[in-house]
Amino acid sequence: MKKILVPTDFSSRANNAAEIALSIAQKANSQIDFVHILNKGEAATLSVEISQWTHNAEALGLKSQSFLIEGGGSKRIIEHAHQGAYDLIVMGSHKVDGVKGLVVKTNAQKVVKKALVPVLVIKEGTKELNINNIAYASN
Repeated sequence: MKKILVPTDFSSRANNAAEIALSIAQKANSQIDFVHILNKGEAATLSVEISQWTHNAEALGLKSQSFLIEGGGSKRIIEHAHQGAYDLIVMGSHKVDGVKGLVVKTNAQKVVKKALVPVLVIKEGTKELNINNIAYASN
């Protein structure tokens, strides 16, 4: 695994997923990149926030880049992952309850469904991920 992509919205769930992704990248000596999709009217001043993740990765001796991309949500995450030839996407999940959860799909659900690379969705509250062996089945 050479390249990991971490979409972030700077929420606690996304930050938690980023921490776990950093741990995975460090163990695999992978490049780790962070991407934030800017919503309409959202200031590009978020470059400071996303750059902090890049600095954290570089402090661990990893190659890292950060990207701010305008609009499009999950579609833009998937496009960026494919264009960047990433091997894995790691992202947090937002819980959607009740009837709304049956109708409204989260960005994580959309990315899992449409991405052509594996997606690891980190559930809220996950503090550590112990992976000893991974089997990858493909057709």
